[in-house]
Amino acid sequence: MGFREDHPTVVRVHARLWLSIVAAVVALAVIGSVSLASTDAAALECAQAPSSVDGFLTLPDGCDAASATTADQPPAVPPLGETGPAGQPDVTETGPDDAPSTPGGLPEAAPGEAAAPAVVPPAGGPQTAAPAEPATTEGDPSNVAPVAADEPAPVASPAATEPQASTPTQARPQSSAQQVQPGDDAGSKPAAKRKHRSASDREANTYFPPVTIDWLSLTPLAPPAFGSGEATRFPGPLFLLPIYQAASVQYGIPWEVLASINEIETAFGSNLNVSSAGAVGWMQFMPATWAMWGVDANRDGQKNPNDPVDAIFSAARYLRASGAGHDLPRAIFAYNHANWYVEKVLRRATEIGDLPEDLLATLVAAGRTQAGAIRRVTGSPGLFDPDREPKTIGRVLLLDDERLREHVLADERIDVYGCGRQDIAAGIIDRRALETLAFLASRELRPAVTSLRCGHGYYTSAGTVSEHAYGAAIDIASVNGTPVLGHQGEGSVTDETIRALLELRGALRPHQIISLMTFTGASNAFAMNDHDDHIHVGFAPLRNLEESR
Repeated sequence: MGFREDHPTVVRVHARLWLSIVAAVVALAVIGSVSLASTDAAALECAQAPSSVDGFLTLPDGCDAASATTADQPPAVPPLGETGPAGQPDVTETGPDDAPSTPGGLPEAAPGEAAAPAVVPPAGGPQTAAPAEPATTEGDPSNVAPVAADEPAPVASPAATEPQASTPTQARPQSSAQQVQPGDDAGSKPAAKRKHRSASDREANTYFPPVTIDWLSLTPLAPPAFGSGEATRFPGPLFLLPIYQAASVQYGIPWEVLASINEIETAFGSNLNVSSAGAVGWMQFMPATWAMWGVDANRDGQKNPNDPVDAIFSAARYLRASGAGHDLPRAIFAYNHANWYVEKVLRRATEIGDLPEDLLATLVAAGRTQAGAIRRVTGSPGLFDPDREPKTIGRVLLLDDERLREHVLADERIDVYGCGRQDIAAGIIDRRALETLAFLASRELRPAVTSLRCGHGYYTSAGTVSEHAYGAAIDIASVNGTPVLGHQGEGSVTDETIRALLELRGALRPHQIISLMTFTGASNAFAMNDHDDHIHVGFAPLRNLEESR
């Protein structure tokens, strides 16, 4: 027997059928939104910084490099702590690129790192030292000044290159989509696995510490890896050397590393073509990365990647924020995500850095006389705009000789005795001595100088010609108002000052740092018992370039 369409039973069946259809549609919609949310979460996970497991930096499984970031729209990233908090790029004279020169300090376990200093008794017997002042040394992470809070975290490598058949040719950066975030902690939790990736994919996005080169040889207290000191020339234009030196002191990056990257990327600026990936300038920055990290180092009013001063300072700034003070190879990997690149940069850096220090200082001085090439090529004022005041130690080191003398004499943090000021004004004091005084002042170590050339004997107590005789030495009797006499030993103001001096490298590395103290691994710091009341800082005489050829 059949039912009519308006029968109650038929109506109930139809109603249940429609309810089932509606429920099914709602369920499908919910499933779709959950799936989409999962996809978005996965994409976000890939876009953020990679995991770091057992000391190796890698992207989460299931992520390809292209999902990490893009050059046109860098992802939001978490702060990097002391290696570069997130924020906006600097736009003022006292922006984040003016932060302390070496925020990371030396690697904690670096061979030759200065251990607790030994102290020899002064001439005439031991003295009763005043209570030791707490040291604020660069090697103590708890005392390190953090990078300015408004400095942005790196979101993309400035350059990513592929292996080349020969070094001096243009390096071709990889796509900026292959970038990962520097500065991850080794203890961070790995991302959840979603699917397996091929071994080649893993290797392309994983940082492996270099094994064929001793990168710790580039730290200030360690001797060079080769150590022969037999190099006789610098392979690039000499006007670049003062820039590497100034950026090195400003950001704590070995000058040799900056020179190595510059050579590998653009053959010291001889090939400034835009790369296939769009990287530009002397140090091959992607435009979006340059917008965040570019520095107007010479203060000409523009941040120009085709100006070597701006480009080299910006590269040093990026490397510092990527953790170069703690792990230099990993910072270089952040610059370009390729392990072969890390090895190549470090190996070439040790070769370039094999120049003897006195020859390097001579070449740096010669490079200053060639800085006019920067003005001719870029239209900029050269190393530094003469109408601007330097607000950072890096920019002080870019000043010409006359401006540097004026700066030191005008700096109220530097106390120089009467005829010593006359020595400086007369231009008879070695530039390296003046730069060292400016460096100490920038570290809030205010030196009181009691001897330059005038007032000091021609010979030392040992009968040799004194470095004071040719204006290349400083005697410092007190720091921050505390006398050196009675304040030597671990944790003292003398200890703090010498540790700062030991960070100077390249052409600025002192030939002698003499007190009552010795430092393990520091071949240029030694003790003499007649230096109980002052710190002697001396530099080897410059070479005659004509005779060196």
